[in-house]
Amino acid sequence: MKTIKYLIITAILICALSAAAVVSYSTGTLSNTGVILTGKGALTGVLVITDGTNAATVTVRDAAGGKVIAGPFVVTGASRFGGGTWEIPVRYETSLHLTISGTGASTILYYTHEL
Repeated sequence: MKTIKYLIITAILICALSAAAVVSYSTGTLSNTGVILTGKGALTGVLVITDGTNAATVTVRDAAGGKVIAGPFVVTGASRFGGGTWEIPVRYETSLHLTISGTGASTILYYTHEL
């Protein structure tokens, strides 16, 4: 009986902790190179959007000129969408800096605040 109570309590705690562990946010659609967010956090995904004709390239760094934390993602124009998501977020220490190129290219970044 004690084992069953222990298992039930453990299951409840695991569910409660995992539900509040990571909250992901979205930047909304971005089309300019530059600093997107400042402070510590983690990148959980990148969606690259083309105009349907021209290729798009997106790279995300930890600070301008810093370490590449995602990409470069190169998406052909006809593909329209590309990118990636991660179950284990990629940490950044200073800021998220976006480099985007391609006519009509845009992107949406998914992130968490400091973990």
